[in-house]
Amino acid sequence: MTLAPSYAPGTTSPSKTPAAPLPQPPDVAASPAPPPPKAIAALLKKADKAFAAEHLLEPKDTNALALYQQVLSADKDNAAAQAGIEKIHKSLLQQAGVALDRGDEKESARLIAAIAELAHPGGDLAALQTREKTLLQVMPLLTRAAELLKQGHATEPPQGNALEVYRNALEARYLRTSLR
Repeated sequence: MTLAPSYAPGTTSPSKTPAAPLPQPPDVAASPAPPPPKAIAALLKKADKAFAAEHLLEPKDTNALALYQQVLSADKDNAAAQAGIEKIHKSLLQQAGVALDRGDEKESARLIAAIAELAHPGGDLAALQTREKTLLQVMPLLTRAAELLKQGHATEPPQGNALEVYRNALEARYLRTSLR
């Protein structure tokens, strides 16, 4: 016996049995990312520990920056390593600013050089470099003015006194600032 297709009254199309639902792609946002391999997890732990100990740039191969960079060389999209490098960047910017504020030429130069070596140093680098140039120009003037004050040459002789040198330092600073 052969069965003919059945039609529902009042329709002209054959009835269909409901098809099985198609599998849905997994919801990427809902599923957690797989845990990093053990080697990457160990590097991240070491890097975080080095960061907490403020070993951002030293010792050479076991500092926080070097360890985060090792993670990125194994997994270029590792969000934890990228975030760690961003924290280092912010910390270096802050430390360089403090070094410049206290007139520490050597330390500020070291920190600014480290920032420049980062993959994306950002616009803050140019501002720090400008401040560094100002420091290099103004600090000798301030030192000279302090020496003149100790010698009792605050306003005398008319040329080459402490007040004149201080004015030169201010002028150099303001010229630098207005050129930014």
